[in-house]
Amino acid sequence: MRINLRGLVLALTVLSAIAATANALYASYLVQRDQLISNTLESNRVYAAKLAESTTNFLKSAQQQLAYSARHLATQVDAPDVLAAEVARLQEQANDFNSVGVIGADGTILATTQTFRNFLGTRIDSPGSRAALQARQPLISKPYVSIAGNMLINLSHPIYSNDGGYLGYIAGTIYLRNDSALQQLLGKHHYVDGSYLFVVDSEGQLIYHVEAARVGENVAHNPVVAAVTRGESGAQRVVNTKGVDMLAGYAPEPLSSRSGRPPSRWNPSTS
Repeated sequence: MRINLRGLVLALTVLSAIAATANALYASYLVQRDQLISNTLESNRVYAAKLAESTTNFLKSAQQQLAYSARHLATQVDAPDVLAAEVARLQEQANDFNSVGVIGADGTILATTQTFRNFLGTRIDSPGSRAALQARQPLISKPYVSIAGNMLINLSHPIYSNDGGYLGYIAGTIYLRNDSALQQLLGKHHYVDGSYLFVVDSEGQLIYHVEAARVGENVAHNPVVAAVTRGESGAQRVVNTKGVDMLAGYAPEPLSSRSGRPPSRWNPSTS
């Protein structure tokens, strides 16, 4: 069989051109993909850092409100009407808290907002109350379930008399699974590409997640969570706890880790 050299050369030339074009397109695809991944990682890192800053500002404002009330009540803890008026004012003024209460040095509820009036005079023994009574300093608690069945965090500030005697504390709660100021802050997530946000505490427990039912779940084995709970910030590509490949940015929120013992640092991540 006679080989048509011209046809063979032409075929080889065409195949070589196709292969070169395919290689160029694939190389271009890899470059663009890597650039897109890099840009997405950086975008998520910046977003997480900004969110951590916004969360810090929110917590700082909430603690300042509690500190003001604590100073105001230093000489009024024996006046139930004054206590009731102050907790009502604090809740309504900024709407940062789901409930507000004044707790005596022995753990007795001295005043609380309208929804929980039936607990007045009750001695509260929740994890948040025990931590506040023990610390006797401004505190952000770890997440826990309250006596009313709500998963929440407790922000508290001690009340001291003018001569330095410890009188108890004033606290504001923030719900984690129900509507709250924190939910509204963290829920302002404007991405429409499937990205989502979550926040964990210093032990890797979910404080906020778009799937509210997952709040309280521990995801410490997620590499991103492990990094951010060490106080690191950055971005990386990881497979999450549900087996999903994701590009995550993360940053620690410093105020919550300084606010009490034991630490309860909040760590926003976007992916």
